[in-house]
Amino acid sequence: MLEANRFNPKNAKLNYSLGFLSLMLEPSEKNAVQFMETALSLGIEPEGDMWFWIGWAVHLSQRWDEAIKYYNNYVNAIQMKPNKQLAAAVEDARKKVNECENGKELSQNPQRVFVDNLGP
Repeated sequence: MLEANRFNPKNAKLNYSLGFLSLMLEPSEKNAVQFMETALSLGIEPEGDMWFWIGWAVHLSQRWDEAIKYYNNYVNAIQMKPNKQLAAAVEDARKKVNECENGKELSQNPQRVFVDNLGP
């Protein structure tokens, strides 16, 4: 897929797919955000759970407010389709919003800590 992207870097779906795969394979890498932002700039229209995955990629980059926006877009999109299975997805997205709120607060006043021997 990377070779296809070198050949055709302006394909929004391909960039989103690369971002999603990067997020699943190595969540701490910044590639996921770059690919997903490229997909958005190329005009991909997020649908389904795409909002959640873009939010999570941005969340892991500590861009708290943007992540909250994407998570809220996800919740709004899936609440339009009432379904018991989607209730867990809404709960998960709201938990992620809470994590972002905590991240904003904690990153404003960082503390130096040491973690010793957490065990196996």
